[in-house]
Amino acid sequence: LIGSALLERLLNELVGGGGRAGLLLKDLIAHKEVERRLGACAVAWLSALFSPSSLNLRNLIWHGFLAPRELEQRHAASLLRLLSRAAAAL
Repeated sequence: LIGSALLERLLNELVGGGGRAGLLLKDLIAHKEVERRLGACAVAWLSALFSPSSLNLRNLIWHGFLAPRELEQRHAASLLRLLSRAAAAL
């Protein structure tokens, strides 16, 4: 839960959102500035894990369809790599 919220905040910072509430996660993933700063490969992973037309881990966990303990380790590891990449791009 915390990881997806942090990722959303970092992406908002990357597109210049500052401290205020910004775009939806799907819009942040599609933002050209995110692709420019993170690269196409990272955006592809973001899309695969968090887009409404894909796995959408954020909603599965936030809405209780998937308990955090049921999250596969490979998905958690991918989230950690994306967090690291986004933080380094700031």
